[in-house]
Amino acid sequence: MAKYSFDRSGPWEEYANNVVHLKDEITEFKADLAMGVDWHSLLAYESLFGTKKDIPPFVYMNFRVFFASTNASPQDYEFYKQIEVRCAKTAQTTIVLSSADAKYFKEVANITCRVLNPTLPDHVMQFFESGTYVK
Repeated sequence: MAKYSFDRSGPWEEYANNVVHLKDEITEFKADLAMGVDWHSLLAYESLFGTKKDIPPFVYMNFRVFFASTNASPQDYEFYKQIEVRCAKTAQTTIVLSSADAKYFKEVANITCRVLNPTLPDHVMQFFESGTYVK
């Protein structure tokens, strides 16, 4: 089951190594930017573009700050912190989904992120408005 996980036990290395098969098509597309979601995306971006000069800028969209996980082992914390900070430093812009996530990046690496607060679907709003959730 771990093969389909989004954490470091998942197939992130396989993803980064296999994306190069699309390199010609992606290069031919001539994108204005490369938007990557979560830390896995930097490795794919580097596999595709390496150190070439004429590459689209990287925009890092962080859906979850893995290094902020309270249940992470010390080894996982260091792994995620290093890769996520590297993503943010490589990116022209880093987008996070909450001010709490932006605060993590600011405190850990002095990186300023843009915050995009997603809207909640109606069924989620109804759940919270009903008062039936456990605090």
